[in-house]
Amino acid sequence: MEFDLTDLPVVVIVGGLGLFMVIVDAMIYLGFYRSVYMVKGGNPVFVNKLLLGIPGILLGLWCLFIAFLVVFPKSQRSELFAYIGIPLLFLMVMLAEWQPTWILPKWLRWLKKEHGDIISILWDEARKRDRWEWEEQVQTQQGLEAWVAEVRHKHHLDKPAKA
Repeated sequence: MEFDLTDLPVVVIVGGLGLFMVIVDAMIYLGFYRSVYMVKGGNPVFVNKLLLGIPGILLGLWCLFIAFLVVFPKSQRSELFAYIGIPLLFLMVMLAEWQPTWILPKWLRWLKKEHGDIISILWDEARKRDRWEWEEQVQTQQGLEAWVAEVRHKHHLDKPAKA
């Protein structure tokens, strides 16, 4: 093991950042901070897609991997980076750009599936409201459904009948 104390700031800073990202993005994915999907300029921007939910968790794991790469012998670091670091980075970027439905939080999958016909109106209405009020209202499934019904009523939009 070739760990040098001069590597300690890298381990602490990058590893701490990675751990923070894993925890926060796991909480976002589990639905604790729903309003991050609704902030102005949020959803379509690639950087925001990269930092939310599963891609964000992968980015945090990548940071942890980079931080702890220094504990391996220098002769093995480039090989480990090539076989683990690059594929993890590639997977993270692909998932962020591709955005398959299974990587979205459950509440957002439901919203897009059941109300995809008005999703842009929902985004706009959410962004008009106070972020934390909206967050509190939609924290439960019942609150989310009530908010959607409120938006549909406001815009005189009936839910299309299922075929």
